[in-house]
Amino acid sequence: MPQETDRLKLPLPLGNETVTRESINGIFEKIDRGVATQADLDTLREAVSQMDIPDASLTQKGKVQLSSKTDGTSETVAATEKAVRDARVAAETNAKNSSLPIAGGDVGSGLAGPLNLVSTPTTNHVYMGYYPEGKTAGRKAYIGFGSGTAPAASDFTISNERGGNIIFRDVNGVTSVADLKQSVSNGKASIAAAITGKGVPTAADAQFATMASNVAKIQQGRYQNLNITNSQSDVTIGTSYEGTKWTSFAKFPAGTKLITMITGSINFGNSYTPTRVNQYAASMDICLFDTNANRISLLSISGGNINNDNYSWYNFDIGATLTSLFLDSTRKNVGCSGSIKYVSYQNGNSTRNKPYTAINIPPGFNVDGELELALYITKSNITDGAWAGGQGTGIHYYSSSTTIVSV
Repeated sequence: MPQETDRLKLPLPLGNETVTRESINGIFEKIDRGVATQADLDTLREAVSQMDIPDASLTQKGKVQLSSKTDGTSETVAATEKAVRDARVAAETNAKNSSLPIAGGDVGSGLAGPLNLVSTPTTNHVYMGYYPEGKTAGRKAYIGFGSGTAPAASDFTISNERGGNIIFRDVNGVTSVADLKQSVSNGKASIAAAITGKGVPTAADAQFATMASNVAKIQQGRYQNLNITNSQSDVTIGTSYEGTKWTSFAKFPAGTKLITMITGSINFGNSYTPTRVNQYAASMDICLFDTNANRISLLSISGGNINNDNYSWYNFDIGATLTSLFLDSTRKNVGCSGSIKYVSYQNGNSTRNKPYTAINIPPGFNVDGELELALYITKSNITDGAWAGGQGTGIHYYSSSTTIVSV
């Protein structure tokens, strides 16, 4: 079969067939039928001009206007190729400008704000990792929260897995966490040495609670030097003086831990007129009194004679228990019975260089409050048969060159 044209299907001569007049006429007739005349075009143009084509919308087809705008909001115009390209370029540019490039840069004005790292579920960890040598080398540092449940998940962690310090930089320079730890360690060692120097051994690495406790154990100096010289008091023994505090030596502030009486003598005695009956004798205690009038007897001198106690040192150490130390102390009794005078001496070695001895502290006695050193008088009755006669007329206290030191 001969080949035909695409549109009108006209036969194409192959070059070896016989062409007749009828075949040529047939071709012309096809051409005549398929070609529009000017009148046909005018008719078509008129018909088209009278057509009513609606505007296109989202729900129906229709005519649409082209637009090159990239920031419009209309849904009745169509974007041109240029508009599509401009929108793509603008989007890429905005994305680049709104994020920090790898080489560093600034977050644009108005774009800075919180960066929220949110974990779902809450048991997952949230980390901001740092990879100074690239991700293939592994994370070298991170900031974030641990995984799991509390308390691990609540720990905010700053970690340097590379092995270096974690440092803080300000206008004064750089300070590392290691510097802070070393500074605390050095400070603790200095404080421990100072506490040890005050008599309370403290390790350089002791806990702060231990250091605080040891500081409280340091005895604070409350030095007080009191001289009691050539003082004399007399009082008649009577019922009103039985167990009555009398003649205060000194008062010591709260916290006093040591009272020392240095180089002095204490004299105490009774004088009698042997003409009456119902003698009254008395004894005396040197006591410590607390703020509630509770007392501790430090030293007793019996009544009935004139009694002396010459000493070089009385030392009273106050703590959970009370200890006393007497050094170079010699006591002697000088008295009279009727018209016969006598002098008796105690063995000086019995009280000389006496070691520490414990003195019981009664329950409720406040050794931490204010203390008072004073005399405590005790009266006793002497019956008619004990003496030839007479009546106690008084007691006599005399102190000479007594120095009291307290700390």
